[in-house]
Amino acid sequence: MTLLSSSDQNTRICRGFFLMAIRIQSFVNQNSFGYFDYLVKNYRDMAENPSQLTFEAYAFSPAIVACLRDMPHVDEVVEVFREPRYFVRRSWRDYVRYVLALVGVFRPMGGSNGHAAGLNAAFSRTGTSDVINIIADSDTVMLKRGWDVFVAEKLRNFGVIGTCYEDIGGFSSGSTNVQTYKELPNLTWLALAPRYDFSEFDCDPGKHRNIQIDSAALASLYNLPVGYELVRDVGWKLPQYLQDNGISCRAFKQVKPTSEAVKAVKSGNDYNEEYQWDGEPILAHQRGSHRHAFRTSEVSSAFYQACEAYLGITDSRTVR
Repeated sequence: MTLLSSSDQNTRICRGFFLMAIRIQSFVNQNSFGYFDYLVKNYRDMAENPSQLTFEAYAFSPAIVACLRDMPHVDEVVEVFREPRYFVRRSWRDYVRYVLALVGVFRPMGGSNGHAAGLNAAFSRTGTSDVINIIADSDTVMLKRGWDVFVAEKLRNFGVIGTCYEDIGGFSSGSTNVQTYKELPNLTWLALAPRYDFSEFDCDPGKHRNIQIDSAALASLYNLPVGYELVRDVGWKLPQYLQDNGISCRAFKQVKPTSEAVKAVKSGNDYNEEYQWDGEPILAHQRGSHRHAFRTSEVSSAFYQACEAYLGITDSRTVR
């Protein structure tokens, strides 16, 4: 009988944990078909076990559904516009859209309310199961080979891992006292351990009113100084949800392309984002896929060229 070393045993446990499927949930609008197509190919080609991956595309209009149905690598299309229970209902326009959907009249969705509805639908499909759920913006790129095993291993110790918002004083966040929460996972890219139930998480924004950070408890919850205000963007309730349910988390470190710490996304444009774990690049985020044309706009072209240069890709049709 051959005895396994402790490291071999741990490796076998990690591999066993990983044998559960990974479901990638991403949101597709009229401008993001190229981004989503690249995401699927990149995620599969960079994975150690691509057969364990499935891809769900969340659509916001019938026209988008028709296009997605023609994409052979989409495992499921979720028609968000047909699911009024996930809609944001705050303004009279929101309620008109909601009522029309109830009677079978469907209007295209967009903006933060559409994004929130898509996220609500995605979280409702998680629950506790043997599936690792990943919510991913379509303009994200995997930079780490074997990322799927990496994610599975990290989710043994954390309930959630993911990207984060910019620090105060960042390229987009600025230096004002109105900020998003800091140093915690956000919904750009989020991996959820299957042992926790996220199906009731509510992603609705509340931009009409900020939260005043007027106590040490709120400062600790949102990682903002007392005297600041929290903007209630889509997914702003996540820190409270994690705290209330005792879910541990860790965010990647965000690194900007002009930073000395950048290793992969050397696009020269701090609009882009590189995310590292203990100094190792894991994934990248272009940003703005709904308004920058895939690989033809200056922002997009420079971003994907930088990612592929880091990965050693000479033919952009393949990742390996």
